[in-house]
Amino acid sequence: MLPLTDFLSYHRGVSEACDIAIVGAGAAGLAAAIFAGEAAQAAGGPRPRILLLDGAKTIGAKILVAGGGRCNVTHDEVRPEDFQAPRTIVRNVLAAFDAQATVRWMRAMGVELKREDTGKLFPVTDSARTVLDALLRRCDELGVELRREWRVTGIERDAGDRKDGRGDAETRGRGEGDCKVQSAERSVQSGGEAAAVDSESLAPSAPQSEISNLKSAICNPPSFPASPRPRVPASAPLLPASSDAPFTLRHADGELLASRVILATGGRSLPRTGSDGAGWAIARRMGHTVTDTFPALVPLVLADGFFHATISGLSHEAELATFVEGKRVDRRTGSLLWTHFGISGPVAMDASRFWVMAHGRKQAAELRCSFLPGESFEQAEKWLIDAAGARPRASVGKLVAERLPQRLADALLRHAGIDPARPSGQLSREHRRGLAHALTALPLPVVRDRGWNYAEVTAGGVPVEEVDFRTMASRKVPGLFLAGEILDCDGRIGGFNFQWAWATGYLAGRGAVRSLRRDSGSV
Repeated sequence: MLPLTDFLSYHRGVSEACDIAIVGAGAAGLAAAIFAGEAAQAAGGPRPRILLLDGAKTIGAKILVAGGGRCNVTHDEVRPEDFQAPRTIVRNVLAAFDAQATVRWMRAMGVELKREDTGKLFPVTDSARTVLDALLRRCDELGVELRREWRVTGIERDAGDRKDGRGDAETRGRGEGDCKVQSAERSVQSGGEAAAVDSESLAPSAPQSEISNLKSAICNPPSFPASPRPRVPASAPLLPASSDAPFTLRHADGELLASRVILATGGRSLPRTGSDGAGWAIARRMGHTVTDTFPALVPLVLADGFFHATISGLSHEAELATFVEGKRVDRRTGSLLWTHFGISGPVAMDASRFWVMAHGRKQAAELRCSFLPGESFEQAEKWLIDAAGARPRASVGKLVAERLPQRLADALLRHAGIDPARPSGQLSREHRRGLAHALTALPLPVVRDRGWNYAEVTAGGVPVEEVDFRTMASRKVPGLFLAGEILDCDGRIGGFNFQWAWATGYLAGRGAVRSLRRDSGSV
């Protein structure tokens, strides 16, 4: 009789198997691996085999470049309002693992954090390498197996476990002889098409008794081996511990069987770090929705001829308001940085998603800047009238420079058609009102964003409504979990997106272990 392990390897190209496969070793994937390992350790008994897979040679590149190489781990106050996603879901996710939990977790791994005036929390070393090294070290301590340059090209799920009105209950309710082994109903290989092939077509030359043995083994697999889990050679794959039919993950060198899969592949921001959006194609072909995706937290390019280049490098407090089809959809205040190409800085980065998404959807979008945050046109005009009345011989440039940086005051006045040297008492009503408008609602001629190479995060992805917020389990595919930037939830600048990664990784890692133990009868 052909041994089951040889049967799998020969007929399906399977090189090995694991209990939990985590696809993507960024912030969310690393967190999921650690929390899965810790949950299994705390539960005692046999340990699941956890594999962390990443297509990049350099693991955690996005962590290393975050925060100017310092890694803004989280923020001291994180609220649902800081994210663009359904508030109730975000609130529940953050409640499970909040900013203080992140601080305690980092401290437990030897990473002390410090708070800056902005509320951002950084490692006291001011080095992102400190954070990444701690995460990788903890994975190693927990026995998580990290595979670099292991790019997943497709994932399949056995058809008997699909959600088509039957699902898990029917599969588990079958007897040994009735359990039908099929290949994946949905193929998610790049460029592949869906297929459903039964066991007879998998190996037409194999004796029927061997196929029956294969059916029996997948329907009634063994439990995990005792901890510590031995490393096994590729020629002797482990069998998944779950009573669910396994996932098959395809890669360049063959296939991997897994009982549970956590997708933490990220979005498309900073593609040089390995983020290319490939996980969305996998999720979509497994039955998930993927909303339109756009660069977020991205600098914006202004039209040539505007005054930005003359004040490049200047930063100051400003208020930006975004209007879509004439309706204001966002308004926020923060530090604005003028650059040779346009605008950047926290307030511009935060506002960018609204302009970028509207522009991408072919909607009329406008960004207006107030240099006097919180003040109306009427208040600004009154200030100009009062100041000119009190000091009519003072130049307009000097008066405006009392509230704005001198370089900005001069550039803004010239843009409004006013000579900065003109005495304030000689300012016409038309020019005064034009200046008041420029001070409180100056239209910025945005022509485009700087693209994925400069975006810090992705807007869009798999809707969070398609996962169970208590575990990050897919509501579409049993045994699949999603975490991090692959989901349609993006936070503002300041450590919020890392907090989302840690929190969803926490829920997904623990959720996968609980699911595995429940189905193996360990709980």
